[in-house]
Amino acid sequence: MDPDTPHPPDGEPREPQPAQAVPEETPERPSGFPFTFHGVASFAQTGWGRLFAWQFIVAITIGGSVLLVLVQHWVPVVDRAIEEHMPAETGLKEGRLIWADNQPKVFAHNSYLCLAVDPGGTGDHGQIADVQIELRRSSWVFRSMLGYSEFEYTKQDLPLTQNQFGPWWGSRRPFLLLGSGVVFGLLFWLGWLGLGLVGIGPAKIIAYYSDHESGFGKLWRMSSAALLPTGVLMTMGFLCYSMRLLPMVGLLILFPLHLILGGVYLFFSTFLLPKVVMNSANPFDENPPTNTEDEKLDGTDPANPFVADNEENG
Repeated sequence: MDPDTPHPPDGEPREPQPAQAVPEETPERPSGFPFTFHGVASFAQTGWGRLFAWQFIVAITIGGSVLLVLVQHWVPVVDRAIEEHMPAETGLKEGRLIWADNQPKVFAHNSYLCLAVDPGGTGDHGQIADVQIELRRSSWVFRSMLGYSEFEYTKQDLPLTQNQFGPWWGSRRPFLLLGSGVVFGLLFWLGWLGLGLVGIGPAKIIAYYSDHESGFGKLWRMSSAALLPTGVLMTMGFLCYSMRLLPMVGLLILFPLHLILGGVYLFFSTFLLPKVVMNSANPFDENPPTNTEDEKLDGTDPANPFVADNEENG
């Protein structure tokens, strides 16, 4: 009250002072990069659009890094095998490889990919490259550090001569490479969403015992977002592998490591969710407290015993 304003005499009701309007605070919308614990936790407060946008960006980077490996190290091996070692007459007929002799032969190879033919299955090429593909009489073999797999040929007739297979490969090579990058990025994207569902359970337990919000959609978005920083780590791993800075063994170790790191992000991000607001009101109270602010503004205080006397005397 202004000190120059005269005070009303005792016994007279005071005029109510108008309440000052308090400006409403606009809640800050979470945003930013999902590479910190706060950034991952912020996805619980935003919609699916922001999560999908970031997943799309990281998936593109992973697909691009895989595409770089294929273009730099796989395509030259395939081109050299077609141009220099593809015979004039060969192909598949009724599920069997047509080949002039049974001598094993390596078409082309580098440290990343090896293409060989072994119709009789008698050759022992060893582990020449990270990935090896061997053509045999009735099947083809895929070798890598992860193991050995053998697949049967299709029963359809397929010519593999240089004059026929060379133009086919040259015209479809860009689309096959681009499709491979898209498939890798899509697999990682679906994997993030699937692992996000798995992470809902542990995140819900942590949120429950730490009194944090634990909605299904919020936890799914946050647990899926926890793999975004690790997706960037996998992108760097593929780039280092393409530049010969990381061997295949290191890349294989990096894959389970990035899943463990995603679990670490999920664990600490759960503690940064908004706290659950506890309601202290007693739900069993039959006489809840009433709001007497309006009564006070009217100048009538039910607790004042002199109000009735003043009204009668007036």
